[in-house]
Amino acid sequence: MTITMNDSPLKTIEELRKFLKSSTLLSFKGQKRDEIYEWVEDTIIKFDYHVLGKKDKGVIKKYLEKITGLSRAQVTRLISKQRKTGSVTVEKCNHRIFPKIYSDQDIWLLATTDELHDFPNGVMVKKILGRMFTEYKDLTYKNISNISVGHIYNLRKSVHYQRLTKKYEKTKPRIVNIGERRKPTPNGDPGYLRVDTVHQGDMGKLKGVYHINIVDEVTQ
Repeated sequence: MTITMNDSPLKTIEELRKFLKSSTLLSFKGQKRDEIYEWVEDTIIKFDYHVLGKKDKGVIKKYLEKITGLSRAQVTRLISKQRKTGSVTVEKCNHRIFPKIYSDQDIWLLATTDELHDFPNGVMVKKILGRMFTEYKDLTYKNISNISVGHIYNLRKSVHYQRLTKKYEKTKPRIVNIGERRKPTPNGDPGYLRVDTVHQGDMGKLKGVYHINIVDEVTQ
């Protein structure tokens, strides 16, 4: 359900305080971002936000959060923007779109060539792709035949390429030396300890004492 709200009768900070107290169980959420920003800008100007005291500014912020559904950080950012630029507008992102040199068909040709030749290195793949166009006159390889060795490895990392190929690598065991027993080689530096145990002997069924000797390999 969509409800249209007219807040023009609210003209003082005290009226905003009463509204916030009476609407604690209600929640609001703006729909279109450009309309939300326009309303925030009008409200800031309407109540002369920037000349208010700290407590009154806090009331305005809570009111903006309540009506728009924005967080405190978002509201603070919009207020700062209005103070710096005089308006609150939606910024359009102009992302630069780079032209796509190699199509999905080119990536499929690369993946197929890799599988047929058991995934050789990039230099070898480039030669094969070039020969398919120059020597065998296969026009489907015209674009991919100009690829650089470095870009071959870039395409191999792409999601589209990895979905086309079936290359499996066995898990390589990692050898970690844990509790390795060997004589220390201090090279004349003290601080390398040699640990020995000596069994004192048993008496009947009672186990005897084990002595632990720790000796510096250099200083003894």
